[in-house]
This record gives sequence, C-alpha cells and structure tokens, in this order.
Amino acid sequence: MPPKRAAPSSSAASNAPAKKLRPSTKGTGAENAAALEPARDPRWAPLSGSANADMNYKITMSNPVEAYSFTLLCQPPFPNGDEDDEEDEDEEPKQRCDGGKTCLCSKPAADHPDHPWKLTVAGKTKYFIQHTQCDLRDPDNFEMYTFNDHMAYGVLEVIQNLFLDYQNAGDNVKEQWVVCEALGLFLASGRGMEMSM
Repeated sequence: MPPKRAAPSSSAASNAPAKKLRPSTKGTGAENAAALEPARDPRWAPLSGSANADMNYKITMSNPVEAYSFTLLCQPPFPNGDEDDEEDEDEEPKQRCDGGKTCLCSKPAADHPDHPWKLTVAGKTKYFIQHTQCDLRDPDNFEMYTFNDHMAYGVLEVIQNLFLDYQNAGDNVKEQWVVCEALGLFLASGRGMEMSM
C-alpha cells in the first residue's frame, strides 16, 4: 500500500491540536457559551450526528447535582416478563405514560420513595440518546438499502460506544453508573435484540 500523501502546508494550522477554551469575562453571551462548551470526543467524525447527540448530553448534564439526582419512570420501558401481555381482568389497567403530565415520569424520587422505577436524570437521558444513536444507524430511516445486517452492526456499535463511555469516565464512579443504567435499560427495552439479525 503506498504511503499517505503529506497534507499541504497551508492546512497545517487546521491540523494543529485544538486549544482548550477558557471562560472569558469579555465578549458576547454566545462567545462565552462557546468557551464553556465541553471538549468534543475525538472518536467522532467532524460532521457527525452521534457527536451532536453526545455533545448535547454533556451540555445538558453539566450540572452534577441535577444530573446525578434520582428521578422516576412511571413504568419500565420494556415488557414486565409476563407470558401474556394482555392485562388480567382483576388488575387495574395500566396508566399510559404521558411524559410526566399526569404520570410519575421525571418526578423526584425522594417525593415517591415506594415507587420501584428510579434512575438518575443522566442515566435516563443517556438511555434515550441511545435510541437516537440507533436511529442514526438505521438505513431505513434514510430510505437506503445497504445490506441486511447494517442495523444489527449499528446497534452493536451503539453498545460498544457505551463501553467506551464507561472507560472514558475514568474514576468518575457516578458517570460509570450512568452508563450501566443506560446499558441495562437499553438491552432490556428490546433495542438490543436488533443485534441478533
């Protein structure tokens, strides 16, 4: 294989490592917001929907007190394990989830200590971002046909990226726990089954 060509000298400045930005007391609000933006993970391509989803997670979960506080899910996002999915006549019908308008979703766990479905706000956010990551890897969403196992490999890549998130968390045990919550819910919700194509 021939060696790669050297980049032109005019683009040497663009290949230089990015400098870490510090918050500035001068300038507009937009400039200060850009300065406070977290560092972009180098594993993502420069133009990447996955990178945007990852950056959105980092920005929205930048407050650790809010991110690692526990919140509720009104019901699990997967079947409860009963053999027949139909409701028993003796049981009350399940309340449909409406995102917290009338159900318990997103309510603080401290207000409802007996409710069984608790997880961190960051874990819930990371779980929902994995669905976005899967949608970005599904050629049907873009009216494309590549090959039969494209989606299966895409879901596998999403799970591998969760393992990388765990590793990148380093000594941050709370962030590692967030990845465990997201991975557990993701696999139990059935999205991981698309891997078995």
